[in-house]
Amino acid sequence: MMPKRHYLGLLLLLTLTLLPACRVDYEREDQRRGRVTEKELDEIVGIMTREAALRKDLTINMDKSSKLCDINLNLTGFEPKSRKLAVLTKDQKEAVIDEESFYVCDANTHEELYEGKIYKGKYLDFTQFEEEGFYYIKVGSECSGNFTVTKGHYSKLLKDRLSEPLKESDPQDEEAALRLMESMTDLLLAFEIFEKSPEKSLEEEPEAKQQDTGLINMISEGANSLLKLYDREGHKAYGIGSGPLSYKYAAILAMTSSSLKDHDKELSGQCLETAEELYKALEKERGKEELSGDIKDALYWASAELYKAKGEKKYRRQFEEIAIAKPEGFNLKNSGYFGSLAYLTSTFEVDLELSASLMENIINDSIESIKKAEDKIFFTPADPEFTEDITSRMRLVILADHISESISYIKSAELYYDYLCGLNISDRKLTAEGKPVIFAIYAFKDSYLGQ
Repeated sequence: MMPKRHYLGLLLLLTLTLLPACRVDYEREDQRRGRVTEKELDEIVGIMTREAALRKDLTINMDKSSKLCDINLNLTGFEPKSRKLAVLTKDQKEAVIDEESFYVCDANTHEELYEGKIYKGKYLDFTQFEEEGFYYIKVGSECSGNFTVTKGHYSKLLKDRLSEPLKESDPQDEEAALRLMESMTDLLLAFEIFEKSPEKSLEEEPEAKQQDTGLINMISEGANSLLKLYDREGHKAYGIGSGPLSYKYAAILAMTSSSLKDHDKELSGQCLETAEELYKALEKERGKEELSGDIKDALYWASAELYKAKGEKKYRRQFEEIAIAKPEGFNLKNSGYFGSLAYLTSTFEVDLELSASLMENIINDSIESIKKAEDKIFFTPADPEFTEDITSRMRLVILADHISESISYIKSAELYYDYLCGLNISDRKLTAEGKPVIFAIYAFKDSYLGQ
């Protein structure tokens, strides 16, 4: 559990230094009641347009070869108060058409319920449409796929996600092992930030308890699958080898142990014992070899998680030696912020000067991520490396939002989420490929419940 002094320290740092400069535009946006200006459409939606791919699920009963354009939007649905944007694309390029208007239509009756003007022949903004229901967008004779506008959309989405069992990982399948590790980091981060918070309101207690049970059950299920990957005789993880990923495997086990200690002490103990055993074997194998960039990043996370779980000085010493380099990233490839978060939320003694430096680094990078979300982030295809960066920045911005509760952060995080939900040039809905987003859905749910 993050001690309250850490929350207060982070909030004070934000208030006195960096946040005021980035809040102004969003306060004005609130005054405009959520309306999206032409400048925002040009700078934000236009970026999405250039990157949006032809998605097979966006059309209904139409011959693709005869279409003037496709209508791209986030088909997972919207909250009534959320920003609602769509763009026109064709053949992985922006499509400019002569139609002046678009319509939001009832998916059952096909009645035109809302008319909006098409901006620059390609941008559609229906943010002002807040009526709950099941709809599609029509431009001329062409239609988008169906989508919902529902109050509590993210709460329902979270409930569905938490009811899905984690896939069993084949110990000999490297890709399956990596997917399991990705899913577990997302689940554990959601538990650390949202379910261990001491500031849950009493009104939300029954729902929070239900979510906590669903989340912790998934973590328990994942813990058993993680343990099956470990070869105790060879001191290695199947499908992972003995390189940087093995250190991260140990870090995830230690993080899992911390999350389970009040739920399942036996399973928590098994995870921690395995993490320590593997860490010791990896360090013995590495010897006095100089730390490479990848190993340094992984060791930074592993030592922080083990220090948080055990409080032993050897782990703290290892972490603080590496912390000088300020590792960054919030994903499986670049995991620096997982290590920083573990150190900052430890209940054991920490170096206050180092903690302040780590906090400042997190805030600076989160503000930079806000700028990237609203600049040219959608120009890049969804290759694995860029997708990892998108996931990392989305998590970092959400972490800053959880600390500060500034609307600036959550709006930027939703842009990253839209990218993962299909607004990318690679014609892929990345969330359907197993990219974990439960942490993000938790954040959006809490944000809209508070409005």
